[in-house]
Amino acid sequence: MQRATLFSRSWHDVHSNLVRRAVQDVEQLDRRLFLDPALAGHLQKIVAKHKVNVATVTSDGIEAEASSVSGQGSDYGRPITVTHKVLRVSIPIKGDPETVTIAPSTHTLLAIPHELIGTHIFIIIADDERAQSEIEDFIKTVNENLDTLRQEIQRYDGQIAKAVNDAAERRKAEIEADKKRDEGRKIRSSKRSSPNVSRKISSRLSWASVAAARAP
Repeated sequence: MQRATLFSRSWHDVHSNLVRRAVQDVEQLDRRLFLDPALAGHLQKIVAKHKVNVATVTSDGIEAEASSVSGQGSDYGRPITVTHKVLRVSIPIKGDPETVTIAPSTHTLLAIPHELIGTHIFIIIADDERAQSEIEDFIKTVNENLDTLRQEIQRYDGQIAKAVNDAAERRKAEIEADKKRDEGRKIRSSKRSSPNVSRKISSRLSWASVAAARAP
């Protein structure tokens, strides 16, 4: 299962990538759709496809597993092995888990080591009287960052729709230009072939005139 770190991707990069992919989706539409009244519906689907719905994190469904870890310590200069009691805490994510990897332009760094696996955030903390408050503080910081991200996304609202509509207008103009160019070629081709027909008719008429003149 894929592992990731929270707030490790910049919103600016994510947004640029979303715009690029949305424009590519427009360019890959069947060219016949650009002359169809149903085009608007297809464009709306592309915009909705690339919309970011930010997830939330709550204390509901949290699970904690007690464990222990060993490390090196020192007893008056003598190296010793020290064992610590810890909790491996699983925090569920409601919504798209990929959105918690997006960092707004300003956000608070997370003090507790963590990793995102699937739809859960995992942290390891000391198993002591401060464990509950550390979990609550961690969730609070995560949600504050997600709230900031929502506000930043809202400021960008409409840019993907504009990029999609602009791409559709460009593609439609290209298709209409191609159509006019093809029609022009057909007309020129038709004009070039018409004189040949008239010359053949004129030739037949000329020979007919000569034959009539020679007749007794």
